[in-house]
Amino acid sequence: MTVVSSWGLDFAMSVTFIAMIMPYLQSKPMIITVVVSGITALLTQNFPYQSSLITAATAGMMAGMVAKKTND
Repeated sequence: MTVVSSWGLDFAMSVTFIAMIMPYLQSKPMIITVVVSGITALLTQNFPYQSSLITAATAGMMAGMVAKKTND
């Protein structure tokens, strides 16, 4: 068994999601949204009830909205 085949479907889903998102990263607010969401997800991964996903999505959306308002 190779290293890549041992990664499983979790890795494949992550890579697929990243590949789908990359074409949309053309503006500064969108890049800020993705970066803030990713960092927040990493920092809150130990939150109970898997609430880190909701926290990261909310933080990313708020950061994107602020970046868009200041960009206009």
